[in-house]
Amino acid sequence: MHQATQEATWDLLRVPSSAAQEVAGRVIETRAAEWAQSLETSAIALLTHHEVMAVRQSGYQMLRQSLPRLRQSAMELVNSVMVFDSRWADAKQFGFELFGQLLQPEDFTPAVVVSICDCVDPAVRKFGRDLLTQCFQSCDGQEYLVKFSEHPASDMQIFASHYLERYAGGHPDRLQELQPYFARVLAQVNRGRVAKQRIFAFLDAEATQSEAAANIVTDILTRQSVAVAIGDKSRAIATLLKIHQMFPHLDVPIQVTPIAVRT
Repeated sequence: MHQATQEATWDLLRVPSSAAQEVAGRVIETRAAEWAQSLETSAIALLTHHEVMAVRQSGYQMLRQSLPRLRQSAMELVNSVMVFDSRWADAKQFGFELFGQLLQPEDFTPAVVVSICDCVDPAVRKFGRDLLTQCFQSCDGQEYLVKFSEHPASDMQIFASHYLERYAGGHPDRLQELQPYFARVLAQVNRGRVAKQRIFAFLDAEATQSEAAANIVTDILTRQSVAVAIGDKSRAIATLLKIHQMFPHLDVPIQVTPIAVRT
């Protein structure tokens, strides 16, 4: 094994034989400390996707050997997140070990945490959210809000709603930027109730902060009130009425009809 070259080992990996591939995995694991320095992190992480366990284990060993490099480069660390894309349970378990034990919270940038939260597996996304609570820096709050608001999964949409008041409140430009997020969540049918409630409450509070904010909220609620459920429609109308009363010159799509007085 100590005489094997990388070229010969990769040739073994390409042989359509699980026995040959297992030999390749054992060779890589033996030479991990040496070869980890010359291989790209993305190539190492792809080994953890292999169907032969010996090959996956060689990837784990090489990533352990690459810890100093991962700590020095945020991009390399982002590339190592690919381990969570493996379909094998032992690969995901190693990912939990790598990011939860071998690396420290101070090693993680927003790009790393967001990459973990972008994974398809809900368990991995929850792990990413737990990591965020350990490494969160208030200066990164707006970036997290924007990134999580773009996520299609409902659990991440709910998570993004935690950041609305703190990192978007009082900033009409951020309201404008988050319009696609509001539209996605409010348009959901029979789901996303928690996120919807938080968004409606947030928009209702922002609507009276300034005319610029009221204009943006009017645009958001006007579009959504056409398609949302009856209960949500009433909340949208209540906020639009509040805007109409505070800024009567704005073009709000409601008309207040006086109650008829009968004698």
